[in-house]
Amino acid sequence: MGLLFDTASPIFIRSIILFLHFINGWLLFHLAQKIFNNSFGPFVSACLFLVNPSLCLTIYWISAIGDVLITFFGLLIMILFENQEKGYWSNILIIIYFILGLFSKEMIFTLPVLLLFYSFYFHRILKDWRLISILALVALIFFVFRGFYMGSFFAGKANFYYFSFGGNTLLAIVKYAVWIFSPFPFHWIVKQPVLLAFSLIWILGIFVTIRRENGIKNLKELSIFLIMIIISLLPVINSPGNWYLYFPMIFFTLACASILSKIKIRPVLIVLIGFIFSCYIGVSNYHSINFSKSGEFQRSILKKLSQLPEKTIIIAGIPRSYGSGIPLLSFDFIAENALNRFYNVQKKIHYMFISNIENYNIKTYVWCKENQVEMQLPTKTYSYFWDIGDETSRNGWEIKPLVMNILGKPTSVRLQKKPGTPFYIYNGNTFERYPECCNIRR
Repeated sequence: MGLLFDTASPIFIRSIILFLHFINGWLLFHLAQKIFNNSFGPFVSACLFLVNPSLCLTIYWISAIGDVLITFFGLLIMILFENQEKGYWSNILIIIYFILGLFSKEMIFTLPVLLLFYSFYFHRILKDWRLISILALVALIFFVFRGFYMGSFFAGKANFYYFSFGGNTLLAIVKYAVWIFSPFPFHWIVKQPVLLAFSLIWILGIFVTIRRENGIKNLKELSIFLIMIIISLLPVINSPGNWYLYFPMIFFTLACASILSKIKIRPVLIVLIGFIFSCYIGVSNYHSINFSKSGEFQRSILKKLSQLPEKTIIIAGIPRSYGSGIPLLSFDFIAENALNRFYNVQKKIHYMFISNIENYNIKTYVWCKENQVEMQLPTKTYSYFWDIGDETSRNGWEIKPLVMNILGKPTSVRLQKKPGTPFYIYNGNTFERYPECCNIRR
């Protein structure tokens, strides 16, 4: 359903996302009221969701409209599902909302399993199994349709390590854990390890407070919410992205509320929530600065692209994000649309290797011979490298990884080029054309 917003202005789309974010916070508050027997649990859930530093980039990201929509439909479904007196029309609405959610983003097809655990918690499986079965059938049909129509069953592209659970999966799990439990972005912690200490102190403070209150009172309730977090992340387990946490964050905030709402030392809770809110303000300001800088950088890239004489080009080294993860010309079709809109230039652009904007100073070896190219791809420079597969043909190239790192990502590749399509490498300043750009170290 996010495709409906493709022709709208960025300001309008971001306004819709921000509006839906507050609506989702209100719906979560309403859902938590039905789950918890106190007034503080809903307050904790809504606050942690609305001002969570891990989500502040998501609500500024236009392409996150799908994540915000499935959360909206998911909350509506769970509120209706929780109503024990729901009738025929409530069930019809649940099915309609679920279908709308499926057309918004693929993550929601785990919802029938989530509702199964939800029903188990409220001891209503015998009553709800028919509705859950219908939703599961709809999800299965969508799952098969997506796999055959789009070429991938889950998030990400169906490349050679798509179904391999190894180092890449472990890295994704670590990233999700940091994004969930730390108030600071993952790349901040990587660059400034001292922030990891602050994160650990914050988490330790919560556990010490819980310990003083004689531990967790309802372990079953907490376990259900934690299992729901894991299940909701399964469709994106091999394709980490902090925007994917928007929907699972519902269950994380409910898990936090399950723990914190039982604590009687309310000033401690206010301090914890105040700390989260302060982090949210700081991270938001940092992202806003990077949004401004990323706009200037995108205009620079587009101007240089518009000056290239060829109508069809292949480009390696275009950066996908800027600074704190602000999206740039992330996909080739976005660059094509931007060139057409701002420069009235029509080009067919094919991206090959996505690079990291902060590491252009790392030397890359490129070797060319006739229509064959071999490239060494340093892990730090080409950290997110999804568009390659064993002996797969893409955009007129035959691509084969030669050397891979421990995460299963290529660090050296060979490309067999079909004649007639020029190949450019972006070096952080200009576009260097093949074969002139080859046989060099930079």
